[in-house]
Amino acid sequence: LWYNKSKFSKESIILKLFIYIFLTFSLLFSNTKIEGTGKSFYFDNLIYFFNSDSKTETEQKIEDLDFNDEFEEFEEIEEKSDPFEEYNIIMTDVNDFFYIEFFYPISRFYKKELNKDIREGIDNFFFNLNTPVRLINKVLQGKIQASGEELLSFSLNSTIGIAGIFNVSEKYLDIILLQEDFGQTLGTWGVPSGPHIVLPLLGPSNLRDIAGLSFDYQLDPVNEFEYSSNYYKQTFIKSSLSSLRKVNETSLQTLEYEDLKEGNFNLYIFLKESYEEIRIQEINK
Repeated sequence: LWYNKSKFSKESIILKLFIYIFLTFSLLFSNTKIEGTGKSFYFDNLIYFFNSDSKTETEQKIEDLDFNDEFEEFEEIEEKSDPFEEYNIIMTDVNDFFYIEFFYPISRFYKKELNKDIREGIDNFFFNLNTPVRLINKVLQGKIQASGEELLSFSLNSTIGIAGIFNVSEKYLDIILLQEDFGQTLGTWGVPSGPHIVLPLLGPSNLRDIAGLSFDYQLDPVNEFEYSSNYYKQTFIKSSLSSLRKVNETSLQTLEYEDLKEGNFNLYIFLKESYEEIRIQEINK
């Protein structure tokens, strides 16, 4: 870990860790669980800045961030208090271990065994299915042209594109759709981000984005569709679809997690500042 262990008492860390894990998993496995929202279970927030927009645009965002010029671009972020720092550092290590040892190997195996065209078709299908989340948030943000493009793309991709498997609107009309969520909407309305919080398995987030998760969850067809009358089967199917979506999405990334970590010895600070800065960019665009 990258902090002075003597600064925090062992009892304090254990107690807070227990409370945060309990609250988070209460959300995950209650009737308002949040998988499949675009920032879902299985590291959606941990690698959120890989996938927030088009696959190349976010990578360019990361390349554009200058971490060597005394963090000048992050002065505003660094001035903010970090009341959950001790917990966040611990949970960053936990997430990093779980990602490297479990999620990343699964994603690499999946990438090796499944043809890229098939994986792109699956990615297109889920992206098209997620239209209600993007559309309603664009409307709430007053993005009229972007909302119209969402409707046009959904109509074309759902029909000519065969349930969204083929992204005909992008290929033939050059319509590029960017991800929107209620956390961005709240930011557009002037709601401050609040303290940074690292969620178990989900990764970097903040109080405002956590508040937006439940709203987006209710709009996501993957979560709202009734697959089975049995609660446990319903939960299993939803979780499986969310897992497939995330593993498939990660398999299409050209920027590897290890490459992102390389040379960044303080992983928590790097992930926190990357996440917060990119969220600011997304809200202001």
